[in-house]
Amino acid sequence: MKKYILITLAIAFVIELALTVLAFFMPATAAELFQMKYSGENAFLVFITACFLFLVTSIIGYIIYLLRNKKNAKELIYIIGFWWIGLGIGVYLAFGKFDNLMLDSTKGLVLVLLNYFDKDRD
Repeated sequence: MKKYILITLAIAFVIELALTVLAFFMPATAAELFQMKYSGENAFLVFITACFLFLVTSIIGYIIYLLRNKKNAKELIYIIGFWWIGLGIGVYLAFGKFDNLMLDSTKGLVLVLLNYFDKDRD
């Protein structure tokens, strides 16, 4: 199970890192990706989003580090998994973005289930 958790986290890390770099270095493109019109009025929002994405990317990297060094990260995996589930559901309910529901909630659900059934690290 640990291998599948690491694969899921690695895929999530790459996606989140790409979004982070995009938001920091090409904010207009990132705003367009999030279906916003980039202007001086929402430049701050795009920057805060980039910082938030950097935090999530860092947490994923830390979890991968812990797992690779045979340390326990069950609680952190549950936290980020349930956070992604909630994020996907929240964005879907607030903005009707089904793709977010599928990407984030599925990613979180996979992590939570893999973590739950991973009996090697109990």
